[in-house]
Amino acid sequence: MNYNSKHKILTELKLHWDQGEEKSRGGTIVTPHGRSLTIIQLSKKAKLSSDRVQDLCDSLVNSQLIEKLKEDKENKSHSYIIKDSGRSYVIDKVFYNKVWYRNFSFWKFTLPFIIGLLGLLNSIFGWWSTK
Repeated sequence: MNYNSKHKILTELKLHWDQGEEKSRGGTIVTPHGRSLTIIQLSKKAKLSSDRVQDLCDSLVNSQLIEKLKEDKENKSHSYIIKDSGRSYVIDKVFYNKVWYRNFSFWKFTLPFIIGLLGLLNSIFGWWSTK
């Protein structure tokens, strides 16, 4: 799955959002367009191809973690801004927890099976070596 790439995109959008929040506290008003990033900016910051970033952003929009902001009438240039649910995904590292090797419930059931299988193989080879 694309969990690591999605987390990179959400992290970059959250960092840009936080920079806008810091500027707003200093007295400068930052609009949503100033807190958003385009596909080109996201691909440079996340070090991914622009086609891949576009696909991942469409998936994140469908999941309602980010929002697409249209900047022109012809819908050629648009940028993305992170929503509150997307910020909570970054803080809780939800996408990292969905990776199979970090998922505790996967190992909770798999590890006893592997240990039992290794014990069985050990006893079979131990019995075979004595004969």
